[in-house]
Amino acid sequence: MSFDIKVRELMDRDPLVLSLDTDLATVVNKFADSEKGVAIVMDKSKVKGILRFSDLCYAIKVYILEKLLSENIPFNVRKMQVEELMQNPTLREICEKCGFYGQGPPITVEENNTIADAIHVMASSGLDSLLVKRGLEDPSILTDHDVMKIFKK
Repeated sequence: MSFDIKVRELMDRDPLVLSLDTDLATVVNKFADSEKGVAIVMDKSKVKGILRFSDLCYAIKVYILEKLLSENIPFNVRKMQVEELMQNPTLREICEKCGFYGQGPPITVEENNTIADAIHVMASSGLDSLLVKRGLEDPSILTDHDVMKIFKK
């Protein structure tokens, strides 16, 4: 590997560019359509900064949480079950665009599978956590942080 390679040889020659006045729905759709993780934000012809998709998703979650906590939430909404929440089409669309699924059956591994099997499932599905089936017992979770523990020994 050579560290003499110039940046221009590796840079993205077709970056995602957003303007400051782009609405949130358009931003989410542009990220999803481009499959890029970072966008350049412009104000006319001036670069204002960069926006990472992960930061956008985090900001959406924080904004929604703040709205929920700061507004007087009707009793029927506070009693809403997770299933009802997951079936809300607007919320589902935002979650899917941000990579938070949950509409279909979760991707699982068995507790008797090897870590190699789990790594394969994580890598091929793009997930950083898996539901672990434990026979008739309560399910568990395996995260990428758990997997990294094998390197401590």
